[in-house]
Amino acid sequence: MKFVKNAHLPENDVDFCIAGNGIIPFEDELSKLGVNLLITSENRRISSKISNHADLSVNYCGNGVAFADNSQSELAEKLNKLGFKVNFIDETVSGDYPSDCLLNCVITEKLLICNTKCTSQSLLNFAGEHNIKIINVNQGYVKCSLCPLTDSAFITDDESIYKTLKAEKLDVLLVKKGSVRLKGFDYGFFGGCCGKISDKKIVFFGDIKNHSCYDNIKSFAKNYKIDLISLAKGDLTDIGSLIPITEKEI
Repeated sequence: MKFVKNAHLPENDVDFCIAGNGIIPFEDELSKLGVNLLITSENRRISSKISNHADLSVNYCGNGVAFADNSQSELAEKLNKLGFKVNFIDETVSGDYPSDCLLNCVITEKLLICNTKCTSQSLLNFAGEHNIKIINVNQGYVKCSLCPLTDSAFITDDESIYKTLKAEKLDVLLVKKGSVRLKGFDYGFFGGCCGKISDKKIVFFGDIKNHSCYDNIKSFAKNYKIDLISLAKGDLTDIGSLIPITEKEI
């Protein structure tokens, strides 16, 4: 077992992932794929509709480093025992948008994609210290809205993110909203309904074939030789992302 080096982008088969308790209906299927889970605690300071979404309470930055809200002390203890370095941010993830999306950004070895106005200063500082390019977008719920396939290829259902990343000469597929379910809302977000479990596999919480842009998604992923794996029948569900943190050594 080793740390996922490049956040969201494992090189080998994933061993451990972080997720909220919305992952539980899909736990057996993930277990069959060799994926173990660490479940975040509920953050009662934000809306109960999204209080169990992992991508609002923790951000894994790669190489064993994570940033978390102070509601995640139990998760932090488990991660520390596995050798991770967990940093609690100075701010508090609480209330409504944008105060609930301090950690909801996408960071890789090369990029930090975020709304700088509502991103934790801890993450902005981390990017600066590690020469990671910061790309500022208008949307605060970045991880909710964005699925990284590689360091330079992304799928999003947010038009403003799409336009910004295209201007950065990145390969981006824009998909329509409305095919992802999130209880209590008209719809969920694409980035929250999926996660990579190896370099060439991405899993979906529901049936990806039910997405209105399925053909485009399949074609785009094929460009990077990535297989789409549906974990259940029925609608896609935004559970707050699947965050890969360790992978198997070859």
